[in-house]
Amino acid sequence: MDIRQRITEFAMPASMEVTSHDREARRQLVGQLAAGTPIYIAHTPNSTVFDVAEAACEVESDGFRAFPHLVARRIPDQRSFVD
Repeated sequence: MDIRQRITEFAMPASMEVTSHDREARRQLVGQLAAGTPIYIAHTPNSTVFDVAEAACEVESDGFRAFPHLVARRIPDQRSFVD
């Protein structure tokens, strides 16, 4: 087995993750990954729940399956989560 094939097999089960600030990088995934590919959206220290939700909507509109990954300890109460 050649190195390219080994790397491909190694990477196949890997998950994909982007941040809410990776707008251009996310757009570059279109055509690179199959439609419906799961993409996790990280809730980084400089992003809000709204930022993550907005990025998830964009990921879905690009044809992928979005999985927002929120950091629970950064959501102080229910009101902060829904506002």
